[in-house]
Amino acid sequence: FSYAQSNIQRAREIVSNRGEVQLLINTNNISLSNLSKIVSISNRQSKDSWLCYANKKELETLINNNISFTVFERKTPKSISMATDTSMMSSWNKYPTYSTYVQMMQGYAQHYSNICKLDTIGYSTDNRLLLCLKLSSNNQNQNKPKFFYSSSIHGDEVTGAYLMLRLIDYMLKNQQDTRVSNLLNNMQIFICPFANPDGTYAGGNNDVSEATRYNANYIDINRNFPDPIEGQHPDNNSTQIETQAFMNYAINNQFDVNCNLHGGSEVVNYPFDCWTSS
Repeated sequence: FSYAQSNIQRAREIVSNRGEVQLLINTNNISLSNLSKIVSISNRQSKDSWLCYANKKELETLINNNISFTVFERKTPKSISMATDTSMMSSWNKYPTYSTYVQMMQGYAQHYSNICKLDTIGYSTDNRLLLCLKLSSNNQNQNKPKFFYSSSIHGDEVTGAYLMLRLIDYMLKNQQDTRVSNLLNNMQIFICPFANPDGTYAGGNNDVSEATRYNANYIDINRNFPDPIEGQHPDNNSTQIETQAFMNYAINNQFDVNCNLHGGSEVVNYPFDCWTSS
């Protein structure tokens, strides 16, 4: 009982300071499907133990339902090297500050205007830009299939965003390469590296070491979209400004294929989490 109380107290302290808390929850006493309706599940840690994220409301739901958990203490982050201007990204060994990221996206569109266009999908809760670059050659085929990459909708899963920036950079600088030119001639490729900039830059625009999974309202955007089984609000939260912006962008562009990159476990979900095979 004492251990449980100390866990609750510690979890409340973290969520009060950070807006979200990481928890290890054993599924011996609750099904995974039921647990997923309370918290945001990240990945499996052991046979029956799962790493989960909870905001204040979700944490209190766990406590009120007597669902036991252990606080997963975040390790002191390694020193993360940040690029404060675009020239510092040339060696690809730093993360961009928010302003550097915006400058990179704008710079690509300016320097490669023949095959690159910059779109603003919308704005985040804290008024950061949701940016997307469209890559395609200007040939006569206007019916080329549209492929949409997005990444880091969980703000602390930054590897995908980094790789998306490198993909943009590679394709633009190697457009004469046969593989690249084939893609540019036959597809329209849309790339949004940071789908949740408020989460990635939760510690400030110059640092990603304090990145959070949730957005500035402490909502998991990835769980906030309408669900074909659970309905319009499967997470029982209002539609977030980021969610609506991405839905509008998808409707306006009618993408043929979407790919949303995460980090943590190697898995492909198709087409929705809510359906399983027999």
